[in-house]
Amino acid sequence: VAAGDWVLPDGPLILGLLAATTGLADGWFPATGEKPRPLLTWLWAGFWIGVAALSKYQAALYCVGLIAFVLSVKERRRELFTPGPYLAALLTLSMLSPVLIWNSQHGWASFAFQGGRGAPHGFTPLSPLTALAGQMALLTPWLFVPLAAAGVSAWRGGPADKRRWFCLMLALPAIALFTLSPLVGPRTLPHWSMPGWLFLFPLLGRGLSLARLDGRRWPRTWALASLAVLLVVGAAGVQEAATGWMGAAFPKLFKKGDPTAESIEWSSLRGALARQGLLDRPGIFVVALKWNEAGKIDAALKGAAPVLAFSGDPREFGYRPSPAGFLGRDAVILGRSGTVKGALPGLAPYFHDLGPVQPLWIGRDGRQEIEVDEVIGHDLLKAWPDPLR
Repeated sequence: VAAGDWVLPDGPLILGLLAATTGLADGWFPATGEKPRPLLTWLWAGFWIGVAALSKYQAALYCVGLIAFVLSVKERRRELFTPGPYLAALLTLSMLSPVLIWNSQHGWASFAFQGGRGAPHGFTPLSPLTALAGQMALLTPWLFVPLAAAGVSAWRGGPADKRRWFCLMLALPAIALFTLSPLVGPRTLPHWSMPGWLFLFPLLGRGLSLARLDGRRWPRTWALASLAVLLVVGAAGVQEAATGWMGAAFPKLFKKGDPTAESIEWSSLRGALARQGLLDRPGIFVVALKWNEAGKIDAALKGAAPVLAFSGDPREFGYRPSPAGFLGRDAVILGRSGTVKGALPGLAPYFHDLGPVQPLWIGRDGRQEIEVDEVIGHDLLKAWPDPLR
């Protein structure tokens, strides 16, 4: 849900990790009578880890867990003396090679960006509790607690219970890193650890199944109650994101603003600019002032005009055509009201003159929820300094 709502690359990451895990589990824990095919198992895993790595570098944490499992289980350690794991690693790296080549040509930009997120920021002893609270909120408490209990039980069982140990080793690196790293680094986001929690679900499922076989009734009650709450909360959340009815009906409910307002698409911007005839002007381009606002605007315009980000942190917009190619052209400056008004003094030297601020409103069901300000910048005089070039 988080990956879809926030437009994250976690979907392909999860697909790759689950496919790799399925192949490894089938190869290492075959059904009775099935003949193991270790080389094929490793190549399958290498391919799908490559798919995951193309989505997110976090696939490396899966590899850490996989190595930990292999080193801690005697039967698997023997495979280190076979070509399988090394061919799998080569396959993964070959699939990742376009990423590596691009980075080598651009100052290792994405590695520097991701590495900078973990730079030390001082010691904060309570931050792991905050990280865990965020993870619990995303998972929901009624899933978080039994998942954690299943993980603790697998830890106590040790490598002797190979199947449970396998899942636990795949889960631990992501959970541990993104829970403990805030001790000395910046805060982490709850969804970063979710690929780790994912591998505790089989352990929870096993525990519930055994409890049912023992004649206990609570697993069924718990499962039905969890499903009911999930459906109610999920339906309410989706409905609120689509219509904003709760915020409209109960204005005092969201004192700091409706949190689902971020899910509103800015699609009405294209029509608003078209009605003013701005999109028909020769050479017109759009300037956003934050990378995330640039993304909203670019999606709304659907290629009707090029979008640049005049920002010290343009993210992917820093690899769009250079602002130097737009000299002498007029721009439509767009952004949230506070963003635009605060940036105008800094933008003034870059244009011959700036027009008045015109508010455009975006909202659900005709309501005015987000004010997007529009300013016309006439004749770009000099290129905005690009931190990525």
